[in-house]
Amino acid sequence: TLFRSSSFMSARIFERPAQLKTTQIRRVPKAYPIRWTILLMAADIVLFVVASGLGALIGFHHWSSPRILGHLLAAEAIYVALWVLVFDRLGLYRRTYALSMKDELYYTVAALILGTIPQLVLFTIYPEISTSRIALLWALLFSIVLVGTSRAVFHRLRQSSRLRGSRRISVVGNAESVAE
Repeated sequence: TLFRSSSFMSARIFERPAQLKTTQIRRVPKAYPIRWTILLMAADIVLFVVASGLGALIGFHHWSSPRILGHLLAAEAIYVALWVLVFDRLGLYRRTYALSMKDELYYTVAALILGTIPQLVLFTIYPEISTSRIALLWALLFSIVLVGTSRAVFHRLRQSSRLRGSRRISVVGNAESVAE
């Protein structure tokens, strides 16, 4: 007699429930609300002006000439405008990816340093509007402290207002493993 062996493949079929409960997905907003954008930009502009003024007080020593004072004011306006432009282009007025206050500070410092590089290049190319590179570096240091602190505080405020809302927990798995 001949014995034949045949191999069988088995598959286990799991049935799906007729209708799964749908949960409402809470999406992260694509952009800050307009009031946050205005608040962030206004705070940044005020603090950039304060930082550049403090930088000019320390790094600039020729206050007697009206012509030099005009160049100083032009340079201060360029400081502020370029920093705001860099912050906007990097998306710091639209949305944050920072998970903590420390992350927010890191992003702000990086944006401020990136904003300083074009200013140094611009003031090297056009020396007639340049006041003092030392004043710019002092303004950078003051901006890191002032704007970095304000951004960290605003991040904390956003997180606390987000945490005040209802929190939901999602459990993933089948009924048997969830019951364990």
